[in-house]
Amino acid sequence: MFENLAGLHPMIVHFPIVLFVSYFLVEVSNLFFKQSIVDAVNFIILLAGVLFSVVAVLTGNQAYNAALHILQSKPAEIVKVLELHETMATISLWLFTAILFLRYYLFSKNKLTQKWKILISIIAFFGVIFIYQTAFLGGKLVFDFGVGTKFFTK
Repeated sequence: MFENLAGLHPMIVHFPIVLFVSYFLVEVSNLFFKQSIVDAVNFIILLAGVLFSVVAVLTGNQAYNAALHILQSKPAEIVKVLELHETMATISLWLFTAILFLRYYLFSKNKLTQKWKILISIIAFFGVIFIYQTAFLGGKLVFDFGVGTKFFTK
């Protein structure tokens, strides 16, 4: 049923990018404005980012596996960029998943203090850097090498 979802990858990847960057910006702004409703909404943004990120990673892995036979006849640089893109995406997913569980745990134990929010914001900043690198490499794959386009198979 879910064997060929690779074609969804280009459509899905933009959601985690926007959601994680939005999460970070709201997290930082809430350090100054301290609205409890913003905490709740931001948790939902983070959860949505993680869920879309899981789908993006899964569809990306399917796209990679579908292109393996094509990649054998392409320059090794493409495979290196693709593998780095995959690594950055996986690190991003794990980092934001860790933030999600940490925030949930701290919130449920009523221990989500300002110090924790600052630490979480710092971790999220590094997560956004990984997201940026992942997106940059994905763009490089498409625009520099044509990966995922009809021209890539030729």
